[in-house]
Amino acid sequence: MTPGQSPSGSSGGLCIPLVTPLDADGRVAEEDLRALMRHLAPHAAMLFLCGTTGEWNRIGPEERRRVIALGVDEGRKLRQHQSVPVWVGVTAPTREETLANAALALELSADAMVIAPLAVAGLEMVRFFQRDLAGLFESKGKSLPVYLYDNADIAVDPDVPHMHTRDVKAVSRLEWVKGVKVTAGLSVLGNYTKAAENFRDDFEIFAGNPLAAFDIFRPRRGFLGTIQEHWRQYLLHDRFPVGVVAGTANLAPAHWKKGWAACRAGDVERMDFLRTALEALSKLSVFDAPGVPGGQDVKKSIACLKEGLRRDGVIRSGAVAPGTKNLTPEEAAAFGERFAAWKKTYGSL
Repeated sequence: MTPGQSPSGSSGGLCIPLVTPLDADGRVAEEDLRALMRHLAPHAAMLFLCGTTGEWNRIGPEERRRVIALGVDEGRKLRQHQSVPVWVGVTAPTREETLANAALALELSADAMVIAPLAVAGLEMVRFFQRDLAGLFESKGKSLPVYLYDNADIAVDPDVPHMHTRDVKAVSRLEWVKGVKVTAGLSVLGNYTKAAENFRDDFEIFAGNPLAAFDIFRPRRGFLGTIQEHWRQYLLHDRFPVGVVAGTANLAPAHWKKGWAACRAGDVERMDFLRTALEALSKLSVFDAPGVPGGQDVKKSIACLKEGLRRDGVIRSGAVAPGTKNLTPEEAAAFGERFAAWKKTYGSL
């Protein structure tokens, strides 16, 4: 299989998980969400709303449903000018709400839905897909493509941080389960690529740790390169992700689009430049722990993504949902300076 090629040819590439713009009252800012989608669409293979970057687990159930509805509606308008699929996250704290969100996505004809089974309390994963979701599709006489989402940071049970590959294999037998997004290191990603030998041929794997793509796709040369190549093959079983899910693409969509293209092409020179730029961008959101000299750094990714978009004039507010790490005024100013310096250094492509 060609590195980065989707087995089905139906998707693959840069998936951008959007932040959810909020107003001062914590409600979804409709105009800003639509503007953000229009801003990112030219660079994305697909837009993903109401994921972890979109604070699905921080905003309330009514706002989750508003994001789904607004996203599908704006996606329909975008298709008048360009074809970019809109994926919607339907995960909720309970099985009942997750199923209700899935029903809404189905009713509105979203392009795909994304579910994080381990983030739903008490969910029996295989039964939910084989009975609940399959029953919903059967009752409506139609289905949607479904992607699984594996992220230990949102798993309800810390003792079960990742899905069992046997469960993924079981649900992959359902024709509408199309793939999985894996936010984890190469060893966990490798568990999926190995197990994928027993999944359907068109089952797609997206890397949720996007910077890893620069290692995965980098051509290896020489004796040391041969050893590194064999190690990569050992970890990934010579199966490549079909795409990446990159949160920092909210701020640098053109860089990530070109980064993915460089990875696919094996363009080492461009890969090195873009990796350096995107690693530097990801570090802009790291701050010293307040009041703890030499303490552990604090990463405020979502707040910084929103602050950057506000400074770029894409959205009007950098407000985050309750429970998301916010920026102090001093941190917002510091980030603004860092971001301006980053654009001066790496902005030219």
